[in-house]
Amino acid sequence: MLSYNHPIEWLQKSAPGTYFHVEVSGAALIDRIDEVHAVYEGGLLHQEIGHSGPIGMLAGVYQSPEQVRAGIAALNAIGVGVHDPHQWNVDFELHRTVETARSTDPHGLLNPGKLNPDYAGPTKGAIR
Repeated sequence: MLSYNHPIEWLQKSAPGTYFHVEVSGAALIDRIDEVHAVYEGGLLHQEIGHSGPIGMLAGVYQSPEQVRAGIAALNAIGVGVHDPHQWNVDFELHRTVETARSTDPHGLLNPGKLNPDYAGPTKGAIR
């Protein structure tokens, strides 16, 4: 699954090197939208309604990796689920993926260095 859409693409093209984005989800995208926008300088939220509720992409002015990580923690604290597309670990249904790989990829050939069962960063769950 690619983490991209046309509104984010055009925002980034409008100011090259300025904006980054993270994938977000949860009722707080509606209930606490002003707080969501305030997490990152210049915060802009592209929002959609999925099968499980509000989802979207939050764009902000990039300052540093530390700023991105601090923002993810701040979003989690107000009830927003976050997927950081700027990391390389397999993080979609991590536990299930690790269990499946034990039998389907016992030698770790398909995702070398990316399927880390000890990964402690943000993870994604089932879409439905």
